[in-house]
Amino acid sequence: MKLVGWFTGGGFKGIASELRQAHADKLKAQTDEQKLAADVTISQLEARQNALIEGKGSWISKVVQAAWATPFIIYTWKLVVWDKVFRLGTTDALGSFESDIAKIIVGFYFLTTGAAFVINQAKR
Repeated sequence: MKLVGWFTGGGFKGIASELRQAHADKLKAQTDEQKLAADVTISQLEARQNALIEGKGSWISKVVQAAWATPFIIYTWKLVVWDKVFRLGTTDALGSFESDIAKIIVGFYFLTTGAAFVINQAKR
């Protein structure tokens, strides 16, 4: 469930929580070394957050994401267009495992895109 939570928005919450803690640590810092360590941590966390928001990743991770999403895109297209719009067939329901995976994938694509939009608007 933790993995599901992370993919459906928990990753942003986790990084935000770590950022708050890093900023609090910087405020509590007594020495220059502690302040510098907090600044480094803050920079690293902001870079991770920006990478999630902007969808930066290696081409390999993008190919893997597309490979996982493609069957569910095809299934959804067939279900909506072929079965419902044209009424040309019926499609069996997904099993519980497949349904959970589909929810994770849909959540990842739509929630991260929405979160990225909100965060980018807030930065302006």
